[in-house]
Order: sequence, then C-alpha cells, then structure tokens
Amino acid sequence: MLVSARDLIHQGSRLLTHPLYGNFLPNQQPFRTLVLSVPQKGSGVDLDSVTLIEDAISVFRKYEGRWALPGQLRETVEKDYAMIDFDLMQESLRQYGFRFPVESQ
Repeated sequence: MLVSARDLIHQGSRLLTHPLYGNFLPNQQPFRTLVLSVPQKGSGVDLDSVTLIEDAISVFRKYEGRWALPGQLRETVEKDYAMIDFDLMQESLRQYGFRFPVESQ
C-alpha cells in the first residue's frame, strides 16, 4: 500500500494524513488508513509527501515479515483494531468534508 501511495505521490497526489499516525508500529496494528489527494495537473511532486511516505516505507521495511496483517487475529480483536483505525482517522476525514452518521447504541 505504501509503495502504491508513493507512486501516486510521484504522479501529483499529496498525502492528506500521516502514514504512521497513531504511534503504532507495523507489527502492532493490522489496519492503517491512508488518504491521498487527487492529482492536480501541473502541481508537481509534493516533497513533504515524498519524505513522509519514504520514511514510512523505511519503518515498515524494518519490520518486514513481522507485520500485523488482517486475517491473522481473532475476528473480535480485528474488529477492535479496525475501530481504532477508524477512530484515529475520523477527525482527519472530517477536515476534508467526510461526515459520519451518529450510531445508536
């Protein structure tokens, strides 16, 4: 996912969220949302985005073979991790116009 994001950044997309948000290491969190902008013609490559994504790729490579991946944990535990990912992303997504319905308990 990070390499694909890097390729899109080199095509003019920009990172809208930090690729290592939440202070989770690759072996701790099986879900990681990444939000990119739509490429803008003539905008060039965003160097801050390149630096952030390259740094994230380096961190993930240090943990290669030890990544937490979906499907490795019990379903209830994975749902908890998915909810943590969603909760961490909500404010960032709201900044870009996403709205979330209120869930009734």
